[in-house]
Amino acid sequence: SDRFASILMDYLPGEDIHKLRERIMNNQNHNRTRRVSVEDAVFFTADVMLPLLKSMHHVGIVHRDVKPSNVVRKATDSRDFCIVDFGLSKSVIVAEDSDFCDKEHPWERGWLKPLNYKKMAGYYRKERAKADFRGTSMYASLRVHQGRDYCARDDIWSLLYVFCDLVAGGLPWMSYAANRDRAACERIKNWVHGDESVDHVEHLLMGDAYHLSVFKRERQKEMRVERDKLTPVPEPLAMSKDRELVELMRKAFRHVGSLHFWDLPDYDLI
Repeated sequence: SDRFASILMDYLPGEDIHKLRERIMNNQNHNRTRRVSVEDAVFFTADVMLPLLKSMHHVGIVHRDVKPSNVVRKATDSRDFCIVDFGLSKSVIVAEDSDFCDKEHPWERGWLKPLNYKKMAGYYRKERAKADFRGTSMYASLRVHQGRDYCARDDIWSLLYVFCDLVAGGLPWMSYAANRDRAACERIKNWVHGDESVDHVEHLLMGDAYHLSVFKRERQKEMRVERDKLTPVPEPLAMSKDRELVELMRKAFRHVGSLHFWDLPDYDLI
């Protein structure tokens, strides 16, 4: 109106995936764990989050803060979800007359319509040599930690971390992320993903009890606690020794790790 500027928004009374996870945990209080079933983890990530991210990427936008709390049910007990919180989101596509246009990488999904409604070819932005960190240390991709410019690759990388967190109950750097130690998170992610000859992807599936115990032991060693008083480390989850599952995770991470700024992920593979 002449007096007020207003924003009309959908009201989403349903829970986000983080709260749904807590509800599942409370319903399984006989088993003190942050894990959800493989079926639930697949539903939340492959059936809910992946199509939402794909829809964003196909209009040239990256979310840049993919995590369970940013995906919300449309209504209580609904199986329909929305992705929310676009405060860090960004378009990676610009018009051909933009100063940021990378003429070597056209956007193959179609055209942009600027305000004057003249059709213009869309192109990817020029990839920056160095970009500031965006997102959440718990789920940010290794490339984001390394200062690479954020693209669709990194949204899907984060989604893979979300899956591992849901199904295993935690990630190797979870305690460091809680302490906002971004450098330690990057160091552990570097070690987990390694290189083409060796990696430690299976550690993503070892479970929260294992990772929390390892973190406590490291802190105790720094405090010179006697060896026989160190926190014992439990056996990792059996899924971390499932060769087929680990190889599938390795294949997914190597795929996203191979992508360039202007590439779209293979959503069917994921």
